[in-house]
Amino acid sequence: MASITLKNIVEHIMLGNAKTSEEFNDKIKGHWEYRSNKSISDVNLAVQKGLKLGKGKAEREIECIAMYLESILKKVKVVKVSKKEGVNNAKS
Repeated sequence: MASITLKNIVEHIMLGNAKTSEEFNDKIKGHWEYRSNKSISDVNLAVQKGLKLGKGKAEREIECIAMYLESILKKVKVVKVSKKEGVNNAKS
């Protein structure tokens, strides 16, 4: 599974591919998750702040929104299981 960066997520938002919170959550599922006490309303606020800070320059807006999203989302930790461990656990 290819990794999705915050920049990819922001581009997805700005291009209108994520029009609802469900579409946004589907996009980040398995890659990113909300930090404690954070929700989609925090993402909306991050987009507003990033657009304001970016001052109309698309590349800068993307970077600013991604910066704000770092405090809202965290990478999902992937647990890798070796084949030996999987076999041993299956026998238990």
